[in-house]
Parts: sequence; C-alpha cells; structure tokens
Amino acid sequence: MKLRYSAFAEWQNCRRKYDLQYVQGWRKPETVPSKAEIGTLVHAGLKAYYLNEDHKLGVLNAVPALHCIDGKELTDAVSLAQIMVEGYIQWQEEEGLDCGWEVLLTEKQLEYKITPGVILTGQVDLVVRDGVGQTWLVDHKTCQSFSQYTTMLSMNQQLMWYTLLLKANGIDVDGAQFNMLRRVKRGPRATPPFYAREEVRFSGRQLDKFKSRVLNQIEEMQQSAVPPRPTQDCSWRCPFVNVCPEFDNGGYAEEMLQDQFIKEGNA
Repeated sequence: MKLRYSAFAEWQNCRRKYDLQYVQGWRKPETVPSKAEIGTLVHAGLKAYYLNEDHKLGVLNAVPALHCIDGKELTDAVSLAQIMVEGYIQWQEEEGLDCGWEVLLTEKQLEYKITPGVILTGQVDLVVRDGVGQTWLVDHKTCQSFSQYTTMLSMNQQLMWYTLLLKANGIDVDGAQFNMLRRVKRGPRATPPFYAREEVRFSGRQLDKFKSRVLNQIEEMQQSAVPPRPTQDCSWRCPFVNVCPEFDNGGYAEEMLQDQFIKEGNA
C-alpha cells in the first residue's frame, strides 16, 4: 500500500470518506476549477520560479492536469494563480526573505518504506539551504486566511510527515516553513497582508512520537472497518454527504455513486 498524507489525515477524520475517496477512487465531476486546482496552478508557478524559469508559463503548463480544462472559470483561475505568484515574487524580493537561499529540491516526489507492506509517499514543495547553512522544508499553501495553517503549527502532522520522508531519503532539515499565499487578486478592495511565512522546528522526540502514531494508525487501517463519523461539517466538507446514509439504511448507495461520481481507480 502506498499512503499519502491526505489519505492518512482523512482516515482520522472519517473512515468511510477515506474508503470512498482514497481506496475506491470516487470523485465528483469538476465543472469549475476547485480551490485545490488553483493550488495546483500556483504550485506550478512557484516551481518554475524556484527553478529560474518563467512562472507564468509554469502556471499554463499545469492546466492539462486539471479536471476542468475549458471555460471562463478556467481562464479566471489561471489569471488568479498568475497574479498570486507574481505578487508573491514581488513580496519576497522586497522583504529579502529568500536572500541566501540555495534550492536543493523542488516539487520532488519521495517515498519511505515504513513497514514491509506500506510505503509513505509525498511531494515535497521545496527544500532550501539558507544563508547560515540551515536546511528548511518549505510547504506552499494557498488559503483564504493564514490562521487556518498557523493555528496548531507546532503540532502540524503534514510537516512532520514530509520531515520523515526527507529524513528517510537522507536529508535532515533544521525546520519547516509554511509559505502562504491568499487566494485574492489584490484589487483595491482587498485587504493586505496577502502573503506570510511561518516556521516551526520539531524535536527528535516529537518526530519519534509521530512516527509511532503513524505505525499504529497503519495497523488499524489494515485491520479495521470503515464506519462513518458524521458531524455538522459533513454538509460542506464531504462530497458523499447525500450518499452516506444510504449505506446504513439499505438504500441505493452504489447506484448513487454510479450516477453522481466518477471512479478513478485505487489511490
């Protein structure tokens, strides 16, 4: 089994959604670019920038990877992504935030065979060595507000996941950073700041504890059933909210999945 962080985190949130999305491979057909797909465009632009390539062309090159590939909404998404990346470049240059940075990795897919039957995977956005010789994991995030990523930063599991992946591949980092870009066009009515960067350092003990939790959860994932965990958040965060009750009352769950979703195969 190859396990990426998003699937690991979804198991913690709702086992049924994990099974439907990451094991069975169901997804909603996209009619407009999602927030995640705007993030894909921004990541592509930032990758090009840190490789000293044309960031606008980098955004455009990512368009074929999207589920929604035409229409005004796509044009707007590309425009927004290019504005976000352009503004980010101006911001970091004015602040001198990247001064002395040496890029070691950018958008690198890594694997870590954590048990004989399970491989952790993840795509690391950026790894740099700064001007004083410290090595940093940098994770780009597109967001509406910075607080959604800065809250509980010292316990962030995703950054610890990537830190473990890097360590397993021979790269020890001194710390991690969230590199945040708000999803706004920076028009006259938009309120700054539009960009922020926050750093965190994990102790060896923290990483060891996290690795133990990962191993324990993997054991559960291989042995446990996949019941739902209904909460008020299901109405906005789960695409399967209308299908889910049908699994438990003998309804038409499978037919609804066939009618309303697309199956992409196992994750």
